[in-house]
Amino acid sequence: MVQIVYLINFLLDLLWWVVIVHALMSWLISMNVFNPSNQFIRSLWDFLEKILYPIYSRIRPYLPNTGAIDLSPLVLIVGIIIIRQFLASFFLM
Repeated sequence: MVQIVYLINFLLDLLWWVVIVHALMSWLISMNVFNPSNQFIRSLWDFLEKILYPIYSRIRPYLPNTGAIDLSPLVLIVGIIIIRQFLASFFLM
């Protein structure tokens, strides 16, 4: 059972880093630091979008309309932290 909890914890940690990289890339693209016409940047962006869009699309209907600010990565990170705390408190003690 502990190995399953470690695996879930690892996957949640990996998802956390993917969300952080996606958020940083979106900021850097919007500030014209990264050029979205660059093939490597475009392929990395498309890969991250394909991974995170199904998760974000389930979160966005419950969030208020804030215009250009997307709060779904923040909600996802908070959710990951809550799930990790739940797993740590019940299964690893």
